[in-house]
Amino acid sequence: MYLKRLTVTNFKNYEVADFSFSEKINCFVGNNGVGKTNILDAVHYLSFCKSYFTTIDTQNIRHGEDFLRSTASISGARGFPIRFSVSKRRIPENAFF
Repeated sequence: MYLKRLTVTNFKNYEVADFSFSEKINCFVGNNGVGKTNILDAVHYLSFCKSYFTTIDTQNIRHGEDFLRSTASISGARGFPIRFSVSKRRIPENAFF
């Protein structure tokens, strides 16, 4: 089983991004601050429904946006595809419970 595809919307510094992964080796290369670690955190977010770096969900939502979504496609047992998604919505400051 392996992660085939990851799509993020409004996750940290990504407005919309789509990543396809190899079954074997994957490498993230880029300058400091471009979002390499955010890709790994998006995978962690899908696995545990929380960020590795912060316990406050709103800090994972892209600045100025109301929600985040992270969706994955996985090659499951015997090659059957599995797709799942996690979404979080910002609660307005003036909301009453």
